[in-house]
Amino acid sequence: MIQNVSVIGAGTMGRGIAFACAFANLSVVVQDISEQGIKNCKQYIAQQFAKSVQKGKLTEEQAAQRQESVHYSLSIEDVKAGRLGKKTGKGFYTYT
Repeated sequence: MIQNVSVIGAGTMGRGIAFACAFANLSVVVQDISEQGIKNCKQYIAQQFAKSVQKGKLTEEQAAQRQESVHYSLSIEDVKAGRLGKKTGKGFYTYT
């Protein structure tokens, strides 16, 4: 069973994948080459968890715990522990 997920690229698609995986209670590493991309991803994920709490899908404690399971990096080396979401080109992903 998958427990760790690596998402390479923190853009629109990457941050959505990262949130969905964190929401599913998986450990996530998001890697991007841009500090701004990482910042935007963090903000997006925080907003989505806040919405999940407002809608009653998660408790505040669950949301905080799952948000803390998302880690961010500018280094590709940090994603080696993950198993899913390695972007190989225009919309293509490899799964290991």
